Amino acid sequence: MPKITYSRIRDANPGRVRTASKRRRGGAVVELAVCLPLLAILTLGSIEGTGKIFLRQAAVQAAYECAKELADRNGEMPSASLRAQEVLTARNITSGQVQFIPSDPALLLPGTQFTVRISVNGNERSVTRFISAFNDLTIEAEATMLKE
Repeated sequence: MPKITYSRIRDANPGRVRTASKRRRGGAVVELAVCLPLLAILTLGSIEGTGKIFLRQAAVQAAYECAKELADRNGEMPSASLRAQEVLTARNITSGQVQFIPSDPALLLPGTQFTVRISVNGNERSVTRFISAFNDLTIEAEATMLKE
């Protein structure tokens, strides 16, 4: 069986001897310096993106529940608006605003179409508030139904 020996690599400088592991250690530090910021940006971007998806889904659900409440024969704007706020509050969202189109759908005749629009501040559940790309983002969702 042949004997394994570890050889040393000589520099152009004959008096200086370096082992291969020291050169590799320096390469690993450079790789870490390049890759760590990219991994941090990817991680924070993923967290921020899922937060925006959560806000959008909560706004869609609140708009649907509000429109369903208002579409009922005895549905009124205060109870429908309260239902939307309940859905948003259950998801820890405090900046939701409800808009009815037309402005008073309680006066509509049966079979007439109306729309409920929910607007939520995008910074509501933001992890990266210091990044200007996501500041002042408004997430909106609409639900359209027929008055019964």
